[in-house]
Amino acid sequence: MNTPTSLLAVENQVNRKPILYRFAYFLLTGLIRPLLLDLTIEGSENLPPPPFILSANHLNWSDSLLLVCLSKHPTFFMGKAELFENPLSSSFMRSLACYPVKRGEMDRNALLESMNILKRKGVIVLFPEGTRSRSGEMGFFEAGAAYLSLKTGVPIVPVGIKGTYKVGIISFFIPKKHKFLLRIGKPLQGGGISSFKDEVVKLTAELNSSIIELTS
Repeated sequence: MNTPTSLLAVENQVNRKPILYRFAYFLLTGLIRPLLLDLTIEGSENLPPPPFILSANHLNWSDSLLLVCLSKHPTFFMGKAELFENPLSSSFMRSLACYPVKRGEMDRNALLESMNILKRKGVIVLFPEGTRSRSGEMGFFEAGAAYLSLKTGVPIVPVGIKGTYKVGIISFFIPKKHKFLLRIGKPLQGGGISSFKDEVVKLTAELNSSIIELTS
């Protein structure tokens, strides 16, 4: 990946919503949500002004769609790097406010893009479990959200998602078939410990506890 080019692409997306993202956002929030979804959002008052990191439990492919409903600002997601290898698919993914990450390793380019998005007052979604839960139970939390928050000074907003587990693509769009709940917790921010490593561990544990409480 050419890092300067990818950073410039992200900067342009943060400064102005891509046309495809604007269309998808209108379709989701203006039509699909009011007509098809039984979605309740609790705790909207806990959302700070951007930049911030949305961090939620991950049950289903549809979690990302629901989280987009939380903010009027462009909401960025990481996607597996393989989806960006072809120029056409890369352009398509970026037009939906996605950027690549290499799974299973410390991806410096993804970290730089994330930091640039936050610097430009964007919103990032990070699923601390790293992948969808196959059992419906919450999995082990990776430290990425806490690390990024502490490096940038940007708060993490914990979100508990309920109702999406095992919801299929066709079933998701059947009017009012499923009850979905997004419960937003108070922003979390590290501080008070001299060791950066200990701060990351502490903030990750706080995030874990918060999302468990929000999903209970």
